[in-house]
Amino acid sequence: MNNIEKRLFVLVDVETTGGKPIDTKITEIGIVISDGKQILSEYQTLVNPEKRIDWYVTKLTNITNEMVANEPRFDDLADTIQELLKDKIFVAHNVDFDFGILKRQFLEIGKPRDGKRLCTVKSAKKVFQGLSSYSLSNIAEYLEIPLMNAHRALDDARATTHLLHKILEQADFDF
Repeated sequence: MNNIEKRLFVLVDVETTGGKPIDTKITEIGIVISDGKQILSEYQTLVNPEKRIDWYVTKLTNITNEMVANEPRFDDLADTIQELLKDKIFVAHNVDFDFGILKRQFLEIGKPRDGKRLCTVKSAKKVFQGLSSYSLSNIAEYLEIPLMNAHRALDDARATTHLLHKILEQADFDF
């Protein structure tokens, strides 16, 4: 049994108000818990970012200012999210973005966040070499992974989970 078989993964995707990581806020979060072979549980919620969503983000995600206006704020959800992340390897497709946004929002409410991370973009480049693009939609199509609503948090997190499972079938990681 290698180290992977003893660990749980938390696959996270966030949708945000804009493209600049320094001042963007979360509008939706999707979380999938996996043992590396199968999905154990899922969590999804819209988040009131307390700021306007850029028009191009609404066009991409179909998340509107009206949809999030009466949703809980991040600080109302932080304890639940932190519990879901606790003691798991944080995985995302472009982990620096998703982890960075979450880390900053946790820091803003005085709850520092750190831990082990795995990027499925970097891992996929090592395992599935030679693709023209490693965007989630492109690699999902290449590997025949279902991705119904790209740029929606839970659907992207699910697709990333299936990608992680395929990566782990091909490669061994030591945590």
